[in-house]
Formats: sequence, C-alpha cells, structure tokens
Amino acid sequence: MNYTEPLFNSKHKTLTFDDVQIIPKYSDVSSRKVCSTVTSFTKKRYIDIPLIASPMKSICEFEMAYTMWTLGGVGIVHRFNSVDEQADIVNSLYRRITSQISEFDDRVEHRFTNPVIAAAIGSKQKDIFRAKALLQAGANVLLIDIAHGHHSSMKQILGDLRALKRSLATDMDTSFEVIAGNIATPEAAKDLEKWGADALRVGIGGGSVCETRIRTGVGIPQISCLQSIADVANTPIISCGGIRYPGDVAKALGAGASSVILGSMFSGTNETPGDIQYFGKYGNRHKMKIYHGSASDVQKTLSFVELNNIEGTATMVPYKGSAEEIVDEIMDGVRSAMSYVGSESIHKFYLNTEFVQITTNGLQEAMPHLL
Repeated sequence: MNYTEPLFNSKHKTLTFDDVQIIPKYSDVSSRKVCSTVTSFTKKRYIDIPLIASPMKSICEFEMAYTMWTLGGVGIVHRFNSVDEQADIVNSLYRRITSQISEFDDRVEHRFTNPVIAAAIGSKQKDIFRAKALLQAGANVLLIDIAHGHHSSMKQILGDLRALKRSLATDMDTSFEVIAGNIATPEAAKDLEKWGADALRVGIGGGSVCETRIRTGVGIPQISCLQSIADVANTPIISCGGIRYPGDVAKALGAGASSVILGSMFSGTNETPGDIQYFGKYGNRHKMKIYHGSASDVQKTLSFVELNNIEGTATMVPYKGSAEEIVDEIMDGVRSAMSYVGSESIHKFYLNTEFVQITTNGLQEAMPHLL
C-alpha cells in the first residue's frame, strides 16, 4: 500500500531529563536563600516546596505524609488498602496536624490556614464511597490515581465528584479539590480540565519501577510531555516519573511543572512503610527496604487481585535514613538552579528557563567523571 502521510508524528524530537541541560543566565539573586519555592499544588492550594511523596504503598502512609507536611510539601496517602484503613490514616494525619500546629513556627502556622491533606482514589464507581470516607476523615485534596487518565472512566468519576461537592456544600466549611491523571498529551489536559480537574498529574511510563513503556510501547519522554501540556494548561501541573537526581526536579519545574511527585528518591527512607531488612554476610551486612510499583505483581498480590496487566516491578533499595535529608538535598539543588537563571520564584524560574539539547558525550561530561 502507498501512504501519503507518515504513520507516526515526526514533527519534532521528544526529550527527557538526560537529553537537556538548563542554560545559565544573568542573575541578580543575592543569595539562594532568598529564592521562594512556594508553588501551586491545585487551583486554590499552595505548598512551600514543590515536592510530593508518591501515592504508592511502599512510599506514603501516615509517617511520610506527616513528615512531608512538616517540611512544606505533601504526601498523598495511597489507596491500596481498605477504605477504613485509608480513612484511618487520613484521620490520624488530620488530628496530628491540628493538635500539634502550635509547636511550629509562623510560616507553618500560616500554611495551616489552607491545610493540604491529600489521598488517592481509583476511578471505579465504588470509589465515590472511598472519596466520601476520606473527606469525612479530613482530606481536602483527592487524587484520581489511574495509569491512563484520558479515559471515559475519568470523565465519569470527575462528574461523580462534582456531584459530591454539591451535595456536601452545606455540610463542609471548605470544598475539596481533585487532581486527575496520569496524562501525557495537550488534548488530555484540555479534556480533564473541562471535566473538572483542579490539577493535572503528568507523565506515563517514566517511573523507576514502571514497565509500561517496555511492555506496551506507550509513553512520551517527560520534558517534552511537560512542555506540550504547559502550553495549554490552565491548572497546576504535577510532574510524575523519571526523576533520579535533584537536577531533574529543577528541569521538571523549568519545563512547566508546578510540583514534582517522587517515588524512588524517597524509597528506603525511615518514613516509608515496611521493615528494614538485612542482606549480606556478617561484617558486610546492608540495610534494605522494599520498593515496588503500583502495577507490579507484588502490589497485585498484596491487594489480592488477579496477576494480569502487570506494568511494574519490585526491588530492594538501600536504607537512606530520614526523608528530611533527601528533601534538603533536593531543595538545595532547586534553589541553586533558580539562582543560575536569575529567578526568585518558581513561576519566574519557568519563564526564564531555556534548555539546550545535549549529546551522550555531554551527558557523560555532566557526571562526575574522575571517580
């Protein structure tokens, strides 16, 4: 057969984190300390740092969510348990925050005037009952956690949640907001906003324990994915997947994300669920913790569901200590990046960021290469 049009979109290359570097610019930023990292989480809610603990069973339950709140970010409580179990975690988080707010400084107290307590749900009809329980427990942001967010089931659950908002309007002091995703195209962004999303979770197949791209061939490299959606979005963008280094967080923000979901970088910390395990012989033992994807066979086994449509894997990662140390290291890098391009705010950083595409030799040069 003769084709007059190409069978793929060849208009431009698509790029991911290792393909680009940020171009430095003239800066009058007096100190990295003056760089404000306050950013939009949803349309109405803000966080002090653009970091989010991923809604994965091996990443975010009570301890991680609470720690992230104290540090100025947010942890999204995962949905891979019973409704009552998840609601209990959310309620414990709500009670801890409200009871201990007086112990924190004015900056954190100010944030409490709009407290962010987030939890994940699915997109099935029964998830509206989970949503109700989470809201009653104290959640004010719900994340619809599905692999392919540009889907009829997303349209349906967003409609159901809009109806729920109306029904709760007289019973709640403040309304809740909804994060929808995952998506990877401008068309999806437009549709999800039209259907009622208050923020967009962007990225398909880039997670460290995700196998979507190699099993299905589906996905778009993350930098180009973020840029194309940032061009059309009217709601905050949350980058999800592909982050390995603090510089990747800066690149995601420069490409249009308002905040970044982290899984692997927080894996193995004190605050993640699961026990520390020991590997190796006496005298050379290593502390490890398990880390697994939401679509992995491990997760499906723990959730007592059929072992099909596997698009994730599991691994043991080295024990890393406190999540606070990880956050501090990442934020040092982000503030430095902001200084390098003369930006004292996250929004200005996005406006000032330009990327240069690099070669494999450029990537090698970017890494410590004397070690």
